[in-house]
Amino acid sequence: MNISVLPDGKSRPPHIFFEERSVEDRDATLLSGSVKMKSVDYVIVNQPGSKDTVEKEAKMWLEAAKHNPNFPPAWVDRFQTQYKLWKEGHEPTPDGTHVRMWAAVTKAEADTLINAGVKTVEDLAAANEETLRRVGIGARTLQQKARAWMESAAKTGATAEELTALRASNESQQQQIEELREKIRKLAAANIAASKPEEKADDFLN
Repeated sequence: MNISVLPDGKSRPPHIFFEERSVEDRDATLLSGSVKMKSVDYVIVNQPGSKDTVEKEAKMWLEAAKHNPNFPPAWVDRFQTQYKLWKEGHEPTPDGTHVRMWAAVTKAEADTLINAGVKTVEDLAAANEETLRRVGIGARTLQQKARAWMESAAKTGATAEELTALRASNESQQQQIEELREKIRKLAAANIAASKPEEKADDFLN
């Protein structure tokens, strides 16, 4: 299975979906002499930009994913989390921004992308030539839009982080200034108290 790669060199994880299937339990069938069924979780794996899928028993695939050199640990952790959420009844979410939520394309363009196997903006940015051919006319322009959008989002995120750090730094400096002012006030008060002449008690014996 090919791995999609973004312009910055980062690869994209495959999209995975889970479903429960009823399959024959061969051992139980042989023991009872009649067909026995059991429920088994399956994973459907779809590489971004491709319509092809691979279907495996979920637990076996998740275990094999841990030893797949193409899957970084962060991907494997996400796969495990997706499976856990699915078992709890939650719908899986795509890894990235779904094209239907992307304001830069029309509904028709989003449908075209999905039909070509491109589900997220990140998938489009990382799409190879084969995927772009499936998208058809305007694919290159859409990919340029996706890459520009991602670059803008990255800059916006970096700016927001810098602003947050700057605010935190300013708050820390302001706190230090207030502490220094308090120390100065205390020192000033102590100096004033020290400079006052001591009042002598009346000596009635003289």
